[in-house]
Amino acid sequence: MLHVTREGSRLKSTKTGGSERVVPIHSELIKLGLLDYHAKMVARGEQQLFPQLKPDTRGFFSRTPSRFFAGYFKRIGAKSDKRHNFHSFRHGAADAFRRAGYLNEQFGPLLGHTKSTTTGRYGIMPEGPLRDRVAMIEAIGYSL
Repeated sequence: MLHVTREGSRLKSTKTGGSERVVPIHSELIKLGLLDYHAKMVARGEQQLFPQLKPDTRGFFSRTPSRFFAGYFKRIGAKSDKRHNFHSFRHGAADAFRRAGYLNEQFGPLLGHTKSTTTGRYGIMPEGPLRDRVAMIEAIGYSL
């Protein structure tokens, strides 16, 4: 699980309260070694999953990966204009959820989106049951 939260470090931030969430880790990322990498960082005493990333002057950690992927997308011919950027990963995940048959309201909480309705503010389980979130994450797939 990825627990997206502001807790634990003054360097962590989220856009809104709805951005705080629990997201299952896709089995492909586990196969690729994400959990082993995490364990290695913990054993080294690191407080961040990617300790080489440093905050920019505004305190955001996204600048370096964003610039890397902008250049990478351009090198592999996937970048045709400014619409293809680091944020495209989120758009791609939304499209993958839709291809798998999920509605925006179902997967929105996994992306950190909340529905601003009165009902949406009630209860203690805004993200739905864990088994449903796992099923949605595992439904994400990309064909070549």
